Amino acid sequence: MATHTNQRSSKQVMEQLVNLNRMMAQVTDRQGLLSVINGQLRELVPFTYSAAMTLAPDNKTFTVFLTDPQSMSAQHPSYQYVTTQGLPVDDGIFKNTLSLDHPVCYNIQKEIDSKGEHCPIYVKMFHESGIKEFVAAPLRNERESFGMLALLSDKTGTFGKNIMELIEGTSSLVAIAASNIMVNEAVRQREAEKEMLLSLSHKIAMIREKDCLLELINNELNKIWEFDHSDIIAINNNQETISAYLTAPGTSLGNHSGYSGLPRGSYSIHDRLLDKVLGSDEPYIFSLVESHSQGFLPSYLVPANEAGLLEVAAVRLQGEKGTFGVLCFFSSVRNAFNSVHLEILKGVAGQVATAIRNISANKQLQIRSHERETLLELSFAIAKIRDKKELLDLINTELKKLFYFTHSSVSVLSSDKQHFRIYLTDPSTRSKGHTDFDQMMDAKLSDP
Repeated sequence: MATHTNQRSSKQVMEQLVNLNRMMAQVTDRQGLLSVINGQLRELVPFTYSAAMTLAPDNKTFTVFLTDPQSMSAQHPSYQYVTTQGLPVDDGIFKNTLSLDHPVCYNIQKEIDSKGEHCPIYVKMFHESGIKEFVAAPLRNERESFGMLALLSDKTGTFGKNIMELIEGTSSLVAIAASNIMVNEAVRQREAEKEMLLSLSHKIAMIREKDCLLELINNELNKIWEFDHSDIIAINNNQETISAYLTAPGTSLGNHSGYSGLPRGSYSIHDRLLDKVLGSDEPYIFSLVESHSQGFLPSYLVPANEAGLLEVAAVRLQGEKGTFGVLCFFSSVRNAFNSVHLEILKGVAGQVATAIRNISANKQLQIRSHERETLLELSFAIAKIRDKKELLDLINTELKKLFYFTHSSVSVLSSDKQHFRIYLTDPSTRSKGHTDFDQMMDAKLSDP
């Protein structure tokens, strides 16, 4: 651990500050920033390990920006949750730190004692991992505070007055580096999104079978953000109900026992989720947990909630005649979908709608082609018929390829043009057991 600044000459401190400034200027990514913090900054400031958090786009949550591989909390049960989930800003520490223009030192035990069960989860984790205190320094850009640098110690009294002054001075360097990294990451992400959307557009244009559609969407979009499941919901012809058009197999929801009946179900179009989605061009994020607790979770989303999925991002699908469906993405983590993801989802929805129209048109072409082939086969077969039995066999085999029926009969017009009689009837007819069947077969019949 580095020695305290009061044990070093002003010249040594100045040299280390110059070196820190030079190294910070060379930082281009998160790993590089973490290396400088744990290297050059640690030469000036004694700490056990470090972390950095940044404000989420919703301004209600924050996420971990830097995680130190030397963290004493790495084996803690809450570590995965703390480092991957959005945590509330208004927790008494993060929001307070962002409101200041200087760093503040928090004593872990005092925070535990004063806040009790309301203590932030990461402070509880620090406490149970042996951390005694930590300094939180606000990270600011030209306009506002956007994050927090945390330097943690397994001893009390680590951060004296001189150390706090050094942290205040050097945290601005961390802020500049972090801000530049975030800008560069955003640029790279936008470029990757553009490439993905262009690639997706080309691939979707080639799809003619619906089973391939969700597989393609999942493979491409999972390159940009993580989600657990996807569905396409169709609005039925009556415009009052919905049913599943396509669902992704092999997911936590797809394997859920309550999910097997959903594709065959028909559900009312009038609920809080669909009212929001179908009434707007913008994607909508729907909390399954909150909806369930408040008692208005739609029945078709109950299996998703029971399978551990927490929220769904949904956007309507539109065609020439209006809205015909909904594209849904499910996640098992909170705040999985940010504003960037929703913009992508909005763009993808148009491509998916086009793909579905293409799939539908291709299906109609296949049906018509099948009908033509069947009619052609039927024409050749009819030309070879020499008796009633052959005709009946032909009707019951070839015509059933075109449409459904249970049995058949053929009637012919009498010479007087006023009556007709049964010429041919199916021996499997359900009318055969009727008391008037034999009489009807021998009689001349007329329209009523």
